[in-house]
Amino acid sequence: PKFNIKIIGTVLDSFILVEYMDKLLLIDQHAAQERLNYEKMIKAYDQNNYSQNLITPLLIELNSQEADVIRNYSEQLYKMGFDVSFFDENSIAIRAVPIVLREPMSIKDCFKEIFSNLSGKNLDLSSDIIKEKILQSACKHSIKAGEKLPEVGIVGLVKQLFNSDVAPTCPHGRPIIVQFSKNDLYKMFKRIQ
Repeated sequence: PKFNIKIIGTVLDSFILVEYMDKLLLIDQHAAQERLNYEKMIKAYDQNNYSQNLITPLLIELNSQEADVIRNYSEQLYKMGFDVSFFDENSIAIRAVPIVLREPMSIKDCFKEIFSNLSGKNLDLSSDIIKEKILQSACKHSIKAGEKLPEVGIVGLVKQLFNSDVAPTCPHGRPIIVQFSKNDLYKMFKRIQ
C-alpha cells in the first residue's frame, strides 16, 4: 500500500488490528468488505459490467410475498446483475448474479434480504431507492463477522481499503474503522492526563 501500515492481526475473527503512523486502527472486516463491494457494484453497474453467469441455475422456493417482489422488481433486479425468472409458480431460477456474490449461500441470503427490504413496500418507490435497497442487500452478504480470513485475504482487504477513496462507513451507516491515537492509548493506561 501507499501508506506506512503494519497489520498486527485479527481479533475475534471480526476485526483487523493495524498500526498506522501513531495510531492503532480496528477495522471491521465485514463493514470494510461491504463498502468495497458496494463501490465495486456501483462502478460495475455504471459500466454495464456487473453480472456473472452461474454454472447451474440456483432454485429458490418462494412464498406469495416473495413472488410479488420478483414480479414487481424484476427489471431493477436485472439492471443490478441478477438474471431471475420463475421456474414454476412457487420458485425462481437464478441464472446470473452480481460479480460480488460468489457463494450459493450468499445468493440465497442476499435474496432473503431483498425480500425483507422490499416485501409489502409501496410500489411507488423511486428507482433510486429500489436500486439502493438491492445494492445494500447484495453487499450485506460479502463476508461475515466471525468468518476467519486467511492472511492473504486480510492483507488484500487492508490494501484495498487504504488504496481506495471510500466512505468511512458501510452502506448501512456503521463505521468501518475505529482509531486510537498514541495519546488515547496513553490516557487509557493513565500515562498522561
